[in-house]
Amino acid sequence: MSSPAATTQSVIPAPPKRPAGVAPPGPMQTAAIDPLRMLMQYWRWLAAAVVAGIVLGLGSYEVLRRIVPRFDAAITYRVYSSPDSSDDAAETAVGGAGKDEMEIFMETSVRLMRSDEILRRAIEERAVQETNWAKQFFGSDGVTFDNAEALRRLRKIVHARRIPDTTLLVLQVGTRDRLDSVVIANAISEVFLDDDRARSGGNLRALAQQFEGRVRDLRKDMEAIDQKSEALLNREKLTALRQESTVWFNQVQNIQPKLVEVNERISQASEQLATYERMLANEGGPVYPEAIRNEVEQGGLVQGQDQAIANLSATLRAMRQRYGENHREVKRIEQQIDALKEERKAIIEERMKVVFGATIENYRNSVDSFRAAANEMQEKLEFARQKLADSTVQLQQYDLMQAEREQKMRIISETETQLGNLRILIDRGQRVRPLSSAVAPDELGFPKRLPVMALCLVLCVGLVGGVAALREIREQRVRGPHDIALIPRTRVLGVIPEMSLDPSSPERVECACRDNPHGVIAEQVRQVRTALLREINQRGHKSVLFVSGLPGAGTSAILSNLGIQAASTDLRVLLIDANLRRPSLHNVFGVHDSPGLSEVLVGTTSLAHAVQASGVANLSLLSAGKKAPHVLEKFATATMGRMIQDARAAFDLVLIDAPPAVVAGDALALAAHCDASVLVVRAMSEKRGLVARLRHQFGDAHAEFLGVIVNAVRHSAGGYFKRNIRVAHEYGREEIVPVGEPSSNGTAAVIHHEQPKDSAQA
Repeated sequence: MSSPAATTQSVIPAPPKRPAGVAPPGPMQTAAIDPLRMLMQYWRWLAAAVVAGIVLGLGSYEVLRRIVPRFDAAITYRVYSSPDSSDDAAETAVGGAGKDEMEIFMETSVRLMRSDEILRRAIEERAVQETNWAKQFFGSDGVTFDNAEALRRLRKIVHARRIPDTTLLVLQVGTRDRLDSVVIANAISEVFLDDDRARSGGNLRALAQQFEGRVRDLRKDMEAIDQKSEALLNREKLTALRQESTVWFNQVQNIQPKLVEVNERISQASEQLATYERMLANEGGPVYPEAIRNEVEQGGLVQGQDQAIANLSATLRAMRQRYGENHREVKRIEQQIDALKEERKAIIEERMKVVFGATIENYRNSVDSFRAAANEMQEKLEFARQKLADSTVQLQQYDLMQAEREQKMRIISETETQLGNLRILIDRGQRVRPLSSAVAPDELGFPKRLPVMALCLVLCVGLVGGVAALREIREQRVRGPHDIALIPRTRVLGVIPEMSLDPSSPERVECACRDNPHGVIAEQVRQVRTALLREINQRGHKSVLFVSGLPGAGTSAILSNLGIQAASTDLRVLLIDANLRRPSLHNVFGVHDSPGLSEVLVGTTSLAHAVQASGVANLSLLSAGKKAPHVLEKFATATMGRMIQDARAAFDLVLIDAPPAVVAGDALALAAHCDASVLVVRAMSEKRGLVARLRHQFGDAHAEFLGVIVNAVRHSAGGYFKRNIRVAHEYGREEIVPVGEPSSNGTAAVIHHEQPKDSAQA
């Protein structure tokens, strides 16, 4: 006969197939290393590593100082350049030979210092053979000297190098005796300098003569350039060395605006002349301008006519008054006035014709004179421009001569500098010169206290840090919400701290929200409640299944506290204890264990009769009930679905406690009848792989997977969790004093705000 657990597993419906086009779950991400969290978690390890590194460094220094001490004697050399490596003085550096030649010479000198020939000759020096270092190479007779072995050992203690970006070389010899290192270094230096003197004589004097001849030739070229420049200035009569300062440039600048002005006058006069000519050639007779008519009417002839007409008009008025309108004298005077008016009109016409013709002729003469002036200015402008262009070419030639002169002057300066350096080399007779002789060192060259301690400190701290980092990388357990965030498509609904971290010290975590409403656990549950209610309200869910991965995750405690907090928001809440294997909710609220879910599923009682009051307002409980044969198989039947539907109809929110998913398949069977599911994970217990597998399983079930609640998180999981808990507890303990009520000392009380129990912080 199969066990109930096995039977339950057999009746769990298979997860639905993933729809086409939906990608499978993504791969698990590697745990991210938080340096701050690692420092807070492993600071004791690191502090111990620092202490161990310091102790190890001091011990290593003392051991090395006694076993392998080394005193270094050093000699610094200055290298002078040799211009004989370049034929063109303009291409060599101011300080001597070209850069490439200097680098080659310095590298060659370094190799020569350590060459077998130089070292062999140094070993043969009497002062070297009298050192304590050389005594080890004498035979038992005290006369035979092992030159080959001495040369081999000398190669190891002699070092030569060049100082980067300088012309300095350093020869260094390190021995266990400080005086031996000085003697050997000075001997090698003398042998090397003698060899350098022998190689440096050569053709330096001939090269100096070559440089002197080059300077003389360059000075002759400069004199020729000066003569050509002077001749050019005199021949072309250049009064200035810049184009802007020449006479022709000034003439061009003066003529151009005048020519523009004359052209504008020509245009205006021509336009006016054309207008007058059109008025003169009008088909109906000439049309005279008003200005000409006014001018003619103001003339003497017309004014005389006007005066005669005025006189006759006055006589006519007198005659009319005396004789009347029809008198013979009146008629005669009227005829005289009419004759004068006709004569006046004829005079005006004649004068306008004459004046208009004269005006047109004046405009013609003005246009001709303006054009003549413009032509003259244009010729002068063209001439000045040509002269300016010629002077510009001549000035360019002069500038080229001056540039060539400056270049030759620069080459002369560089060549004379090189010649001076060459003369110094000739007087000195060598290219490599020591700045000082070797002196007995005051301190050890090896070991050095600080470098040895630093190396040991870095090794110890690095080793401990590497072990801690490796431990962090290999850690697969869920320690906090950051580990849940590494699982693809998985969100965190909330975090509940470990009960020992709550400063309010609740006696039982299952009723922390009821017994310690101002504690940190109660506050964290409020936040989870707010997030959960928001999600289920947006989706229209009522029944939510709570399940853990492994036993001991605290699902029942979270369910009971969530029920208490949800009931405080005036929701009718029902808690269903579906963990028939280890029921506990009836003990939490102190009610009877039956009748309960088991009796409802087997049909011996109804849901309404089995539901019990929990002692908390708006919160009811359906306990697990007495165990009955094959009752677990009922989870996968329609009976369980109908029971949950009845509960959804009677209550606003139904929270179901399921057994751990790893030890039983009851949770997956219940998920087929619920609206949503929530996974409860205990920190430092479940691994991320288990959480990811359960998330995928419940993600494929009928119930919508809402997220994960991380329970029993410790402050060692990283960040400022412990500090935040302390701050939240102190804030929640502040007293609320009514406004205006005096305190014990007689002063007005300060209002401290406290979060009400039925409000939550998301």
